This record gives sequence, structure tokens and C-alpha cells, in this order.
Amino acid sequence: MTNRLIIFDLDGTLVDSAPDIHAAATNAMIEHGLEPVSLEEIVRSIGDGLKEFVARITGAKGEDLKFVDSLMSSFTRHYENLMCDKTVLYPGVVDFISNYLTQSHHRVGVVTNKREGPARKILRHFGHEKTFTEIFGADTFEVKKPHPKPLIEMMKLAGSTPETTLMIGDSRQDLEAAQAAGTHFVAVSFGYNSEEKLRQLGAKKFIHHYSELHRYW
Repeated sequence: MTNRLIIFDLDGTLVDSAPDIHAAATNAMIEHGLEPVSLEEIVRSIGDGLKEFVARITGAKGEDLKFVDSLMSSFTRHYENLMCDKTVLYPGVVDFISNYLTQSHHRVGVVTNKREGPARKILRHFGHEKTFTEIFGADTFEVKKPHPKPLIEMMKLAGSTPETTLMIGDSRQDLEAAQAAGTHFVAVSFGYNSEEKLRQLGAKKFIHHYSELHRYW
């Protein structure tokens, strides 16, 4: 029998990690003589992976790549110590997953553009690393979302198909990955992109709290 699978994004979907990302970025930017950016700017810059994140918050281009690499190293060092300080699971997600997994042939996985190590550390902190079939990060494969490969590999491990798989996320990368992999997609309205923006990108189904997800899956 084919399993039913939900693939979760991490930042802005399973967890609100922006405060800790902001704190680490602030420390790294001060170390490099830069003016820190606001939490709002941090939120707008999350989603495409670490290098893109650092380039966005610094406005770095072309010739600044060495500078970006240095700032990435600094951010990584600070984030290692801060990533579990203020990060929280979104309301209702633990109850939903616990209930979902009581049903036979139901699986859950995580596909994030955060690096795999930090993603695992955060989920381990909350006691949920082993809850998921697998946790794939930006550096697990040679490609990351919106490329469909991480979703396709997760489906293989979980024994599911595109027809029996739902991607849930808060960004263009999540939506486009789901479209490319042929899976269903539900957006969260409480993540790092507004419902209005996600609708403009093509999202049609939304939840405002995890208690609503059973309507779709």
C-alpha cells in the first residue's frame, strides 16, 4: 500500500526561528563593521539558503564574494550557539503530527533550505528528530528547493507518490518545488511570506493554524 506523506518546510513552517537568526546575523555584522538590519529584513531574506541570505542582508554582489564567505563563517559560529534560544515550534504542529502518525501508512518528512546539521539540531532540541522519515537540508544534495530532487528522494524513502504527498510551506521555493515534483501544496499564512504574496505566486490552499490541516490531508 502506498503511504501518505507530508513534507514540511522548517523555518517559517514548523518553527519560528527568525529571532535567533536575527541575533546571529546581528553579531556577525557587528564583527564585520556593518550596521545590523531589522528583524523584518531578516525575515524577508530567509528561504534560499545561507549564502543567498548573507548576500541579501549585506547587499553584496560579485566582487564581494570573499566578504560573504567570511560573514557566513561568522554567522554560522554565532548561530551554532544561539539557534535554540528563542526558536519555537508553531502552535498546534506537535498535536497535528502526533495524531497524524497514529494512522497507519502515514509518514512525515522535512525538506528545508537550512543546512542539514542546524535543522537536525533544532528538531533534536524539541525531541522530534526521530519523528520524521528523514530530514533533508540545503547541503544534503547537490541541489535544493525549488529543485524537486529533495522531495522526490523523500517520497522514495517514505514509500509515497506525488498523488499521496503534500508539501507544506511558506515560500516560493516550497511552492515551486511541490509543483516541479507534482505533489499537493498547502501554504501557511503565519510564516515569513504574507498570504497575499503567496496567492500572487499561485498558492490556493492555506492554513492559519495546524488544527486546520486535517481539512486538506
